Amino acid sequence: MGIIAYSLEDIQQILGTRCSISGAEDLRLRYFAMDTRRIQFAEQTVFVALKGSKNDGHDYLGEASEKGVRVFFVREDFEDVSFGKDHFFFKFSKPLLALQQLATHRRVAMKSTQFVGITGSNGKTIVKEWLSQLLSSRYKVGKSPGSYNSQLGVALSLLGLKEEVDYAFVEAGISKVGEMRMLSEMIAPQLGILTNIGVAHDEGFASRSEKILEKIQLFEKSECIILCGDDKEVWQITKEAFPQKKLFTFGNDKNNDAVLLSVLPCAQGYSIKMCHKGSMYSLKAARGDKVFVYNVLICFAFLAAIGEMETGFPYQFSELRALKNRMETRRGLYNCLLLNDSYSADPLGFSLAYQYLMEMRPGARKLLIASDFALQESEHHRENINQEVAALIKDQPVDRVLGIGTHIAGLASYLPKGIPFANYRDAEDFLHNFDFYSLKDAVVLIKGSRHFGLDRISDYLSVKQHRTILEVDLSAMTENLNRIASGIPQGTKMMVMVKAAAYGVGSIEIAEWLQKQRIDYLGVAYADEGVELRENGIKIPIMVLNSENSSFEQLLKYQLEPDIFCLEQLRQLVDFLRFKEVEHFPIHLEIETGMNRLGFDVSAFKDLYALLRRHPNTIRVMSIFSHLAVSEENTQDYFTLEQANRLDVFYQQFVGIFGYSPMRHILNSGGILRFPNFSYDMVRLGIGLYGLGGGDLEETLTMKTRIAQIKKLSKGETVGYGRSWVAQRETKIATVNMGYADGLRRDAAHKGIEFEIKGCRVPVIGSVCMDMCMLDVSKVEGVELGDEAILFSPTKPLAELAEKLGTIPYEILTGISPRVQRIYINS
Repeated sequence: MGIIAYSLEDIQQILGTRCSISGAEDLRLRYFAMDTRRIQFAEQTVFVALKGSKNDGHDYLGEASEKGVRVFFVREDFEDVSFGKDHFFFKFSKPLLALQQLATHRRVAMKSTQFVGITGSNGKTIVKEWLSQLLSSRYKVGKSPGSYNSQLGVALSLLGLKEEVDYAFVEAGISKVGEMRMLSEMIAPQLGILTNIGVAHDEGFASRSEKILEKIQLFEKSECIILCGDDKEVWQITKEAFPQKKLFTFGNDKNNDAVLLSVLPCAQGYSIKMCHKGSMYSLKAARGDKVFVYNVLICFAFLAAIGEMETGFPYQFSELRALKNRMETRRGLYNCLLLNDSYSADPLGFSLAYQYLMEMRPGARKLLIASDFALQESEHHRENINQEVAALIKDQPVDRVLGIGTHIAGLASYLPKGIPFANYRDAEDFLHNFDFYSLKDAVVLIKGSRHFGLDRISDYLSVKQHRTILEVDLSAMTENLNRIASGIPQGTKMMVMVKAAAYGVGSIEIAEWLQKQRIDYLGVAYADEGVELRENGIKIPIMVLNSENSSFEQLLKYQLEPDIFCLEQLRQLVDFLRFKEVEHFPIHLEIETGMNRLGFDVSAFKDLYALLRRHPNTIRVMSIFSHLAVSEENTQDYFTLEQANRLDVFYQQFVGIFGYSPMRHILNSGGILRFPNFSYDMVRLGIGLYGLGGGDLEETLTMKTRIAQIKKLSKGETVGYGRSWVAQRETKIATVNMGYADGLRRDAAHKGIEFEIKGCRVPVIGSVCMDMCMLDVSKVEGVELGDEAILFSPTKPLAELAEKLGTIPYEILTGISPRVQRIYINS
């Protein structure tokens, strides 16, 4: 939204390519799409055909054309003969590189803007958001949306910036050597921020020093680099790489430019004492834990480096929070689906959130709840934003728009006729006067500025108010899916198992997300699970692993494909299908190769072949498969090889007898990582999607709750039912909202289970109650009511918890109570 328009001639001149543009002189292009599902203003969009690990954008050019796109970036070997003369193809060796070059040109044209490049292992997004928040009260600020810090994300961020901003904050993320060069050329920041160098993506670098050198390439054209002076290795390597540049350091060491003196509790949170150029500064902050203070320190250092702290302007550090900053998807009242993006309302972020709304649950009613945009915008700029928002809605209409705030009311005059609009003064006004039943079965996007309290609306509309949460990182899941797809042969299909509520994560939500990823198949345990998915709009082929004769009607009605594993089951199905006069019904044959659970044994093959021969038009075998018993045990790889060989023998017999080749599959998550040579026609991904089970995958799940009460106990006092825990000293304890009804074992204390609060591990004490448990928080500085207590997360692995409990991650996940909120976040 609000970006510069390019003509075809502009693109030719900037990228040095040629394309016949006769008759398109008036065409103006503002948007770039890589996914046909995210095309909004087709006549103003360039479709960039990128090749990923699973999909190739060139396969979707026809779909983009049907939506109205006429301009394309494609590979130089693409033949465009099947498209009309009103289509314009710019050909490149690498379409992504062309997009990056266009972004670089855009960056160079913004001569009056100060670009700030932010990189590091952690904290890039939070620092970007906080600095944008702090400076937006005084300057016009632009920033990359969400976590758009990849090779593609940075290009889109730059192309989405407005010319008139004073500061543009752009984050850059890398995972291996060689990736920062292009990001540096695109962003070319005058000011640089290095947040930290942690362990994230260590596998992509030979050493920590190599990682530091790669990351600081971002600052080759920077005049000043802000970094932690306490990390001597970082400081030394950066100084040697850039001996002439200004390094503005922060930290505890008194030789830093910005020195942290103390962090002390105060009435409204914490008081952080800083020193810069001999002057003392007292900052009020909401929290006092190390990570939070570290990020506050970076923000202070940046403001000090550009001279802002010396101006005396009252920057409100106390308003900084551990921002959600990512799209959350959760179930809402009256069966609505909530998309909560209630932090900021910059135009580009709004456009991305609106695209996400349009993709969810096709055919469902769509509602938009939007607040005013940034408070410092001029009246003229606010009107422009309202016009741009209205243009989005006109291109892809919603069923209703609800405004929160004063200036968003102006949106009504630009909306297409027939779209109802209602305006509310603030969140309080909305909560008191809105008819919530009108949200029934709708998809609701909540998008706006934190100043208007939209998080209160989101919390109120959530169907579950329980403070225990299972948080699912969809962005990390996307990364896992891409990594797995890149490790199997091109063209191999992928089935993802969503049985048992997707291992407790949430079958409908995960299936909806997988459908957007264009997964080939879903796998469920029982027909009921498949029916639920179909009734919620899932159209992907679904295989049912356990199909009884009582479920045959459901299989037929809902187009579910059964796993057939014995002769009696197959006979009953054939009789049912013949009675219904159904032909070519899809089934999957399970072969017993050593798991000894379900499947046709060698002794049954002859009768199986005979039965299939008698009914050639009734049944169509879609796939032949088996299950690996020890795919993760390298000491038993010989057995895995035997299983694959047994499947191969049956498969070749079947093809020879029946003359067609169904799909063949045997690999589960562990097998995909260790035996890609047995990928065959399809693989079955299960718990590996969530980063569990080994390999170079990112964990995606966090289970957490909050502190409900804090107490001090004297020596000798006891805790919990049975008084099994006795204080050996004066002890501070915290009661948190998680108990055995949520999935936490009652004997967690005896198993040595710990939570994490403010970066500190704290043990469970006493017997776990049904709805809560108690923790020893004596060693946690500044612990207070409402603090998060994390049971497992990407930095506190689920596998570690499972090992202490003497079980496996599967059992823990599937044991999490339905009452626990599932929240799905998307960076």
